[in-house]
Amino acid sequence: MTTHQPTRLGRLIAETRQEVGLSRRALADKAGVSASVVDYIEIGRTTEPTPQVLKRIGEALGLPINELHKLAGYRTDSTLPELGIYLRARHPELPAEAISEARHYVDFLKARYGVSGTGPAPGEDEA
Repeated sequence: MTTHQPTRLGRLIAETRQEVGLSRRALADKAGVSASVVDYIEIGRTTEPTPQVLKRIGEALGLPINELHKLAGYRTDSTLPELGIYLRARHPELPAEAISEARHYVDFLKARYGVSGTGPAPGEDEA
């Protein structure tokens, strides 16, 4: 039998769940995931749950999604490069004018869709 060690993510979810008085099954029902998913995260059997699962559990427990993503090892807004830096690194052949156009287009899209800030809107980065 393999034993698993709870991760910081699993401990945070378990402690918060207990503080709000939910059983694993009740959390699973509230989050719309299976009880085994909650169990596996809490005991450390699953160390990188999907972003969608983290979002659902975070919402059910009132935990910040960025914190859950960070504990699961996913990149968060604060670790992503600015668009111009990314484009210069990924496509060094692009002229400065193209990078400027890309920034302006992103600003246009953010205004068009009512997105503020630099990170994804809730749920838009999950598949």
